Amino acid sequence: MKIEQMPYLMNIYEEIMKCKDPKGKFPSVNNRRKNTKTGKRPQSIFLGKRKPHPFYPNEPFYRGTHRYPKLYSQLKDYHAIFYPDHKYNVILINRKVQFLKHKDKGNVKNSMNLIVGIGDYDGGELSIFDFDKKNTFDIWCNPLLFNPFLYHQVEDFNGERLTITYYLI
Repeated sequence: MKIEQMPYLMNIYEEIMKCKDPKGKFPSVNNRRKNTKTGKRPQSIFLGKRKPHPFYPNEPFYRGTHRYPKLYSQLKDYHAIFYPDHKYNVILINRKVQFLKHKDKGNVKNSMNLIVGIGDYDGGELSIFDFDKKNTFDIWCNPLLFNPFLYHQVEDFNGERLTITYYLI
């Protein structure tokens, strides 16, 4: 755990929890369903720059960037203070999502992802597979830089698990 980062992460957590709609639901996305343990739509917020998209040719930024400007600002500030040398253009927030073993697609070649877990949960470690070796990392308030082109997965967890991932597309 990175003690010096805790106040920033707690403020970010509080701001993320404000992102629920009037019915108390967190945003969800249609894609990536098959890659979750439950098979349900992931509860996710994308912020930052997006690749050109045929359905949204005039939207250079993800909708979350405009819907949650305070959150986006807090996340950028946190990254600039603690990880100024890490390059990213997308921030992904996932809530209660357990991704199965996969490699990321679309990231810039040789780029690294930065991930941190926040919330009140047990378990939920990130496992990264380097050939046949499985390395498991506790990311709760403990940011991790990792190679998104290696297979990785989320271990079982209980509770309110949020992850923030910074990456380059």
